[in-house]
Order: sequence, then C-alpha cells, then structure tokens
Amino acid sequence: MANMLQMMKQFRDVRKLQKELESRTFEERARMGAVVAVVRGDMSVKSLRIEPKAWDPARPERLAQVSPAPSTARWTRPRNRWPAT
Repeated sequence: MANMLQMMKQFRDVRKLQKELESRTFEERARMGAVVAVVRGDMSVKSLRIEPKAWDPARPERLAQVSPAPSTARWTRPRNRWPAT
C-alpha cells in the first residue's frame, strides 16, 4: 500500500512539473540572431522570426536551409517519448 501511495505522489509531482513547463517559453537563435524561434513548453511554436538578411530573394532555396522543418519532427513526437539526440 505504501508503494502505491508513493507512486501516486510521484505522479502528482511529475504532473505538476509538466504543467509548470507548459506555461514557460523557450527561445533559440541561429545564424547570429537572424533566425529566432520561440517555443512553448507544450511543444507549440509561439513565434518564428527570420530576418531579411538571413535569405536572398533571388535564392529562395536558401530559406529552406534556415527553416525549422527538420526540428518540427521532434516537436510532434508523442509526449511520452524523449526526442532522439
């Protein structure tokens, strides 16, 4: 019985931490600040800013090099798994 109570307490603690993380935002910069992504703790993208200096309109394929597409696969994985490193 004590083991079950301990597991319930751990579950509540983990749930509390999850809620706390969901309320936070995380910011990451690339290319010396030319690309800035802000992601919420619930894995949703709050904002993505790409400065004009980060890409050349004559070469739109370069924009794909700075887009977060490869990273979104990590954000959309089931929540009960850690992202691959």
